[in-house]
Amino acid sequence: MGWSDQINTADEYFHPRSSDPYWSENTLLGFTVPERNLCGFIYYYFRPNMNLVVAGPAIWDNSGEDVYNCRYYGWDQHLAIPDGAEMYDFTLSNSLSARMVEPQQEYRFGYDRHGVKIDLTWKATFEPHYMKLTTTGDEDPGIKNWVKKEGEFSVGHYEQAGRFTGTVELDGEVLEIDCGALRDRGWGPRHADVSDPLRAGWPYCFASPDSGWHLYDPQTQLSFDEDPIDGTTETVTTGFYIRDGVKAQIVSGTRSAERTP
Repeated sequence: MGWSDQINTADEYFHPRSSDPYWSENTLLGFTVPERNLCGFIYYYFRPNMNLVVAGPAIWDNSGEDVYNCRYYGWDQHLAIPDGAEMYDFTLSNSLSARMVEPQQEYRFGYDRHGVKIDLTWKATFEPHYMKLTTTGDEDPGIKNWVKKEGEFSVGHYEQAGRFTGTVELDGEVLEIDCGALRDRGWGPRHADVSDPLRAGWPYCFASPDSGWHLYDPQTQLSFDEDPIDGTTETVTTGFYIRDGVKAQIVSGTRSAERTP
């Protein structure tokens, strides 16, 4: 079957899967507090054939951006999948929880550990944007490295524009969250971090519910080991652009990486 031809609400649940140990069901959502120069994410992926889930939040600002010096790092990498867990309905042993209120429309996330508390609700502002195809109708040359075809089983990946509201308590301070937020969803064997490493940019920006963009610009010209990162120009292979409440496919573009003082 390979890449699914379209997205539907069934993709908000675990999919029938192969025996590949790297079969993954993953999602990533980010939040920001611009006036505090603060960013964070909730990221998790299930690897059901390993009975493994990697999950948790991370929060950082300009005081530190690595796991050892950021504001908080709770992304646990060796958790067992609890009985009865579903893609957006679970409570993990590290306290991260997810509840799907309405498929592809509304989700709620919670966390309470080490003095960090998260209570966030994500609501969609647009329909999911599928990342399978380029303008030629072929598989996107960047994203196909992240999700391999798998015989009779469906695989896929999409991005969705939305908004996060709620609170994050950090170091005794309660931060109000009200920001544009990208939600991604993927499923299928994911080998990019094992035998086929890929460095890619994943920038997005939401000025308002009716204005924003998301780009995907993988490093495709050089090997992972040869890529100098700084001073490169990458080709945008897919993405979307929202203007005046209308979402469109990005058909071409480049992104340059420059180091500033």
